[in-house]
Amino acid sequence: MHYVNQTITNYQITFDLSIWEREKLVWLNNFIIPNEYRLKGLGTSIMSDFSKWLDSNEYDSKLLVSSCYGTSEYKLIDFYKKFDYKIYHEKNHKGIYMERKHG
Repeated sequence: MHYVNQTITNYQITFDLSIWEREKLVWLNNFIIPNEYRLKGLGTSIMSDFSKWLDSNEYDSKLLVSSCYGTSEYKLIDFYKKFDYKIYHEKNHKGIYMERKHG
């Protein structure tokens, strides 16, 4: 099972996933939009499509929020909340983790 989105290819967006078939879980490892394409709605479009794909394939999703590419953690949290991600705590790990249950 793979996720394909032409916008990711067209704009050279980093969108790295780990799909755990048995657990029905997808880790969103990296989602990086080049600076020149930020604030143009690409991220929202991709995440909306990705959320539909998760739901249609009955996958849950998790991610680690990181500001290392220039966007604040607060903005990232607000962004992912629009797609039904919620903060949760990963045992024995530091950082802000979010998860989304398919639905």
